[in-house]
Order: sequence, then structure tokens, then C-alpha cells
Amino acid sequence: MPEAGQHAVDHARMEQALLRAVTAFDRAGLDYALMGGLASAAMGRDRHTHDVDLFVAPGDREEALAVLARAGFRTERTDPEWLYKAFWNDVLVDVIFVSKGGIVLDDEARRHRRGVDIRGRRVQALGPEDLLVVKALAPAWASWPASQWTGRTCCAGPVLMPAGWRACCSTRSPTASRSPPSRSASCSRRR
Repeated sequence: MPEAGQHAVDHARMEQALLRAVTAFDRAGLDYALMGGLASAAMGRDRHTHDVDLFVAPGDREEALAVLARAGFRTERTDPEWLYKAFWNDVLVDVIFVSKGGIVLDDEARRHRRGVDIRGRRVQALGPEDLLVVKALAPAWASWPASQWTGRTCCAGPVLMPAGWRACCSTRSPTASRSPPSRSASCSRRR
């Protein structure tokens, strides 16, 4: 476990990489949202993180990687279904374009974004409600391949979610049964 001082140094380096990335995105006119631990910390819920998570629309993923490469990041196409990576020195920047649960940076997520202050600069972050949904979906089903998810679907099974969460799901009604559906019956493959 890193010492508190080391955590602060790591956090500062992540913020520097974040600001370099979002400055490049802004100059290129590329839409994004900060998510993950840095977004949570900027909204008042500090938690340890080891990387920067930036959310872009699926159709912008190649441009996002090219913009970061031009800004001096080392880049890689890690998984074409959901994730690319960029590196600024030793800081990892995940470029996520399909989050667990099939959540994407769409018009609804854009409306929920909030500006957060990072070292005196305004950065667009996912809204707290979207951060909560993404975080709730990530650990329990992290091993499912992205192709098993469709849109904003509730097929992940029973979880404790905030009131009204089921209303954001496109494939099940708000009054759907709370019993877990089978993956094969409820989750169609994207393609």
C-alpha cells in the first residue's frame, strides 16, 4: 500500500496527464467526460486510483487516440470493443468508449455532465448519477466481454441501485421482475 505522500504525488502526476489530454481534446473539438477515481475525487468522494479514465463516444475513439498521439502520448488500441490506452510518461490514461453495461457517451450522458475543477481548470466529468451506474456495473460483471452487452440494459442481474435506475434501461420496463435473467435469454449480442 503506497504511503499518503506517494498517493499525493501519483495523484498530481495523474492530474497533469489529465490536463494535457483534455487540453488536446478541447483544441481538437473532441467531446469527452472524465470518469473514474479522478472524477469521483473532484466531486468530493476521494478514492485511490491508478489511472486517468476519459470517456469518449464510440465514433470518436480513433480521433481521440490520434489527438493524444499528436499531444505526445504513447498510444495503443487495447480492445476495439471498449478500450484504448494512452501513456504520458508513467501515467496510464484509459480512453473508454463503451463502459460496462454498454453505457456510452451519448446525449443523455452529455446532459448529465458537470464541470469540475482540476488545478484551476474546468474539466467536463460524468454526472454523479452516471458515475454511480458505471461503478455499480463494473465490478460484478467485469469479466463479461463487451459484445454481451446491449445499450443501457438491465440484463446484469440483481444489484442495489438508486431509485429510478431501471428507468434508464432501454431493454426492460421499470416494473420488470427483480429475479436475475439469464444472460442468454436477456442479452443479445451486438453486431
